[in-house]
Amino acid sequence: MKLKLKKIVLVSGAFLALTNLSVLADINVTGKVCNADGEPLTGVAVMIKGKTTGTSTDIDGNFSLKSAPDNSTLVFTYTGYKSETAKASKSMNIVLKENAQILGEVVVTTQKRRQTSIEVPVAVSAITGLSLDHLNLRQMDEMSTFIPGLQVQIQSPNNPGYVIRGVTS
Repeated sequence: MKLKLKKIVLVSGAFLALTNLSVLADINVTGKVCNADGEPLTGVAVMIKGKTTGTSTDIDGNFSLKSAPDNSTLVFTYTGYKSETAKASKSMNIVLKENAQILGEVVVTTQKRRQTSIEVPVAVSAITGLSLDHLNLRQMDEMSTFIPGLQVQIQSPNNPGYVIRGVTS
């Protein structure tokens, strides 16, 4: 009986020692993610490879992961950019490169400036000229069928009204 008890205590002690070693091997990872021009990227997914643990970058492109395994690999993904992987370290600076195949379209916004869909921080519906031809759309009011939140109000033949998302928003 004493021999079994000694084995249980020995195994329990070894387990606790290994558990403490694994906790000591974890590090706090902080860093910043920018594009090739040095501009911070907001909302980049930062994940530990092979795990469901992760975070995303803030408005300044900064991120922080607590208790990441020291030898882990981090995966950085962002729409319109090529994914990057890097070994976890205490302080990291990551530069993501644009994926030119995804960034080929221009989106018109209510902000009266030219932007790609990557730069617009809201949900966007974009219809190309090819899509208009494919759907056989000839009048602006016909697009409201395919764009959520768009209402076209025909006030007079030369004066249509456009409402996006609703009258009060």
